[in-house]
Amino acid sequence: MNTKQQRALSFIIIASVLLMLGSAVYAESYSSTLNVSSQLDGSARYYSGSTINIACRNTYLNTVFNTTSDTLRVGCFKKGFLGIYFQVGSSVVRTVTNSGYTTVSGSWTMDGNGTYRFRFLKGLWNGMQEQILSDDVDMWSN
Repeated sequence: MNTKQQRALSFIIIASVLLMLGSAVYAESYSSTLNVSSQLDGSARYYSGSTINIACRNTYLNTVFNTTSDTLRVGCFKKGFLGIYFQVGSSVVRTVTNSGYTTVSGSWTMDGNGTYRFRFLKGLWNGMQEQILSDDVDMWSN
């Protein structure tokens, strides 16, 4: 390979690397816990990418009552004009029991980069003595 060809190959390699770096999606990832007895709005956080996701692992119903199951509704909301949040897509609804763990998860197509939060709604209101809990909540975008 002559010097001209080596320079051309070097240029192509450098240009390719720069193009790949410029098109990389920088995703955000957060971890938390969950304790909801009626409604809970999660923290507002910045996400970028095309999809926003949540996974609440080892989720269970903690109760002193005879309740054996309840529902957990998880919605995704984006901060819009004048700081007003609007729902992105449909909520995810899962049954949670007091006899075992379940994973409550969902994915939504993002409405552009920005500030998002999750809203958690417990189905039955039995007071503060009954909660849906998870110590392993992951939220991320990609």
